Amino acid sequence: MLTVVQIKALKPRDKAYKVADGKGLYLSVQPSGSLVWRVKFRFHGVAKKITLGHYPDVGLKEAREKLEEARELLAALKRLERKGHHETAHRLRAFSGRIFRYAVSTLRAQHNPADILRGALIAPKVKHHPDAIDRAFAHSDRDHVRAAYHRGAHWAERVKMAQWWSDHLAQLRDGAEIIHPQFGRT
Repeated sequence: MLTVVQIKALKPRDKAYKVADGKGLYLSVQPSGSLVWRVKFRFHGVAKKITLGHYPDVGLKEAREKLEEARELLAALKRLERKGHHETAHRLRAFSGRIFRYAVSTLRAQHNPADILRGALIAPKVKHHPDAIDRAFAHSDRDHVRAAYHRGAHWAERVKMAQWWSDHLAQLRDGAEIIHPQFGRT
């Protein structure tokens, strides 16, 4: 485990290097001399990193506290994921983020552990019937009886799809990670 004296003695090199503290927490020493707190973890077998802040803005004690708070929140969210509640886990992370942002702005907390966890959860898989999507965007039929019938076909699925889209837009508005898919590329 690192000490403040060890951190102050760190010198930059030609290439960035890491100095481990424990539990995945490490200090990345940049060639410019800046020191960045990061956490390394594995997500579905893939190594990921989360930045906690720059030293000395985020001190050793605060970096460890941020790590523990993020680990506790992540453990709660992962329990939901294991039960298959991926959308609920995402909503809970976003909601807790709003609560912590308010707590930080009113000086009731020093940082927001939910921000650190962006991208750490499984993205929910949305399944909609393609016909429901087509009907949702189709032009109306001139035969009013047929139009009423088509509007009612798969109504529950269309409502669910519209709610998912609304939730997705709200999540993006609230700062969710935006993924840019590379269609047609392997």
